[in-house]
Amino acid sequence: MPFASPEDLKWCDKKTIRKEGEIPRPGFANAALLATWVVGDQVFIGIIGGEAKSPRFSMAHATKLVPFRVNSIHMISIGFITVLVPSNDPQLLGGSGIAASPFVIAIQDSGIPGIVSLLNPGMMCGVLAIAAESVYISSRVLRTLAHRKLIPELLARVDSQGRPRWGYINHLRHASAPRLHSSISITSASYFIIAFTNRRFHCALEAQNDALFKELYAWKSSLWPLAPGWLITISPLLLGCCIAAGIDLSGAGFTPSNFFEYIIGVYCMTGRRTLAIEEINQLDEYYKLSKWRRFLTYVQLWLLSTAGTYKTPMPFNEPNLHYTPSSLEREKLIAAVQDLRQKLPLRVPSIKNGQEEAQQPSPSDSEMYMPSEISSIFAKYTPATAAEVSAAIEAVLMAKKAWQDMPFVDRAAVFLRAAELVSEKYTFELMAATMLRQGKNAWQAEIDAAAELADFFRCNVSFAEEIYSRQPKLNERGQAGFVYAISPFNFTAIGGNLVSGPSLLGIVVLWKPSPSNIYANFLVYKILREAGLPPNVVPFIGGDAETITRVALAHSELSAINFTGSSDVFRSLYGKIADGVKERKYRDFPRLVAETSGKNFHLIHPSADISNDVKHTIRASFEYAGQKCSACSRIYIPENRAQQFFSEMRRAETGQTFNKVTRVIDAANTDSRLELVAGGRYDGSKGFFIEPTVYSAKTLDHPLFDQELFGPILVAYVYRDADFDSLLAKIDQQGGGFALTGSIFATDPVAIRSAEDRLRYAAGNFYINCKTTGAVIGQQSFGGARCSSTNDKAGSANMLMRFTAPRTLKEEYHSLDSVLYPSNC
Repeated sequence: MPFASPEDLKWCDKKTIRKEGEIPRPGFANAALLATWVVGDQVFIGIIGGEAKSPRFSMAHATKLVPFRVNSIHMISIGFITVLVPSNDPQLLGGSGIAASPFVIAIQDSGIPGIVSLLNPGMMCGVLAIAAESVYISSRVLRTLAHRKLIPELLARVDSQGRPRWGYINHLRHASAPRLHSSISITSASYFIIAFTNRRFHCALEAQNDALFKELYAWKSSLWPLAPGWLITISPLLLGCCIAAGIDLSGAGFTPSNFFEYIIGVYCMTGRRTLAIEEINQLDEYYKLSKWRRFLTYVQLWLLSTAGTYKTPMPFNEPNLHYTPSSLEREKLIAAVQDLRQKLPLRVPSIKNGQEEAQQPSPSDSEMYMPSEISSIFAKYTPATAAEVSAAIEAVLMAKKAWQDMPFVDRAAVFLRAAELVSEKYTFELMAATMLRQGKNAWQAEIDAAAELADFFRCNVSFAEEIYSRQPKLNERGQAGFVYAISPFNFTAIGGNLVSGPSLLGIVVLWKPSPSNIYANFLVYKILREAGLPPNVVPFIGGDAETITRVALAHSELSAINFTGSSDVFRSLYGKIADGVKERKYRDFPRLVAETSGKNFHLIHPSADISNDVKHTIRASFEYAGQKCSACSRIYIPENRAQQFFSEMRRAETGQTFNKVTRVIDAANTDSRLELVAGGRYDGSKGFFIEPTVYSAKTLDHPLFDQELFGPILVAYVYRDADFDSLLAKIDQQGGGFALTGSIFATDPVAIRSAEDRLRYAAGNFYINCKTTGAVIGQQSFGGARCSSTNDKAGSANMLMRFTAPRTLKEEYHSLDSVLYPSNC
């Protein structure tokens, strides 16, 4: 029978949904058709596709999963049923069953015995899979639609066990026997199929006798066979089913198997009760129960529980917008920038106990100016006092227990929701704040505040799940105490990364943003709170760096520092932590995770494509005025290609850039050891504007090869082609002790392999025919060697591992017969 559309089908008195003029399909076939409509509805197909994989999957990515995660499963099952079930079978679960199928009869006639015994369970599993998927998906879809304000919140309300109340109301509204039959068929089938797919969870739970393991994994296990409240609630439904069955015994083909199905459905709905964390201790009372009660409990644990760990969504990189003239995204960005300008100066509130506190202007207020318009105040804020910092630390430690006890799936949901808010609701506001205060253009703001921040949130969830998946060999506990996160001025996304990694592991984080980027980071904090981050899990503290750091480093519960900034500042922090350790100030040895300075290089080989290399070098050196820690600031060019390189460099078009490096330019312009190749001018009348500047050094020993400038200045050295091999050793020695990023440009594979080997420790991120900037989260983890970082590789599970306190678990299953070893005898 061809599948009908919903509007062509109607309910019939004979427990059957049919199309006009066609033979009815009774029994479980109703459930199959209902499930097909749910999956096939074009309005919900995108949402269903995402919800089928994970309860909290991205809407933007959901539709890609439909053919693989939903339609394929259902269509295979439906095809299986269509082949095996004849249209004129009077009752699927009674009498003939699949034995009446011409397909089955043909197989039996060929001499293959036992086919009915094999195919009956197979057909049942197919129907059960359809029913289970449909019920589970529909309940999650309701929650998603309500979360997105597409339907009233009332329709998505659930009870304390997560069962959608609206579903029962909807079923009762259609009080006919056919609707009751189908609803309970689907309900009972769904719980059975979910139970069997989660059997492996129960095996693991039974094997582990550790309380912490149970807290992490048993939070949705069934405990008691019946819940009295729901038994009373569902009794009218059971009674209605029995009455309808009794009235309709003669006409509907009602069989004992139908009644058994009803009873199982009611039992499942009334009996499934979830286990709260605080009820874990009641497991001890389980062993005091009578044997028959323990047997019933065991049966339900084995069959009817929906316990298990969720699989988080596969992370993906946020697609980049390009803001071409007249594009919709360009218009929205312009509008956001204009709207933010009208609100200047912005006020960053103080955060206490997770709540924003409006403050009156004060002489102690700090003011942040726009670097492109130094006459305009961008934002004001009141610096936190030492007492306020101490109060924030005590509050964060108070919040730690509840946050750590929260199941990982719920902690992950906070950051997955935050990623969606970043990529949808707050995209242009974040970009506008980043552009005006940090001086970035549209593209640089896009790859930072819009894309990279969302990538960090999504990928860190995946990295945390990767760490937890190694259990139960190791119990990956979060660190005790709190983490002190210090974020930089130049990237909005980095602040989100510094707090999200530890937080996902159940750790609380004291966040001190850079004053120069405090408003954009405040927006990130605001997004996290809107996404469901509890108060005081990540206190947001703006103020004097020395004051906040002094209070944080004096606290005994400090467990780690997560830092991005200059190497000099990190050296100071390192020394203070060492002094505290020596004085036995801390309960644990604090861990230090840092990304710091760089003096990054491009090495051009004589075989290189100069035109391509010039473009890469301009982007690496002058994007965002060279204010990236990975920016290229030294380059080595072969003598026979230098003229072409410099010629194309002068012709390249660049926009306005800015920074406070005028004294370096003034000194370099009068230095006889340097030749000005391009730029060299600046204007500080309206803002901090500096032309992209290139100098060619006459000697390899010039200080500019070791000095970090954090500005649009590139120093070049022209080497003889024959000196390529000896130059590698010099490049390795230069760089001021930093080793963050470096790149070789060549088409000669021997030269590439030689540079890769000889410069093994000259860069933590080494690139081949690619600029030194632009590592993408989830594709290239980022971290420098030597004094450029602790090289824990941001954008990988390795960095999150730094915030774990692994605990090895061992349990013996035999008793010792003697204190002595065999060799002692």
